[in-house]
Amino acid sequence: MIDYFKAGESILSDVPIMKAALQNLQERKSMLAEIAVKPAPCSKRKFTAEFDFSLSIWIEYLETDRALNDTRAFLDKIEKIMQQLDTKQACLLRYWYFDKCPRETMLEKMGVKSLTTLYNLRNKAVANFCSLYFCGCIMYL
Repeated sequence: MIDYFKAGESILSDVPIMKAALQNLQERKSMLAEIAVKPAPCSKRKFTAEFDFSLSIWIEYLETDRALNDTRAFLDKIEKIMQQLDTKQACLLRYWYFDKCPRETMLEKMGVKSLTTLYNLRNKAVANFCSLYFCGCIMYL
């Protein structure tokens, strides 16, 4: 059985990495596009070798483009869900998982007095995120 809470936390924790990956994929796609329009590196090669080189570059370009689109779709889905959450919950999740703020900073930003309360608010926010992400498959805390 899936532990939806842990899965939701994992998804939220992946967002900063996925944003960095998005930037890397965009740069890779641009680099491959530049290579693809240039002739093969060695003009002495046979026609078949030149064709194979060009074909492999275009295949890599298409795979990178697919990965870029998949990553954008993932991040767009997360952002839509974050917009559906209560503003306070969305802020807390951003501080906790995206910005990796220290707990003391979050206490101050959220206007909360105790770590126990902060953790309870986080648990509720993650549960609500999971309910939206996994199509209402889990119960609220």
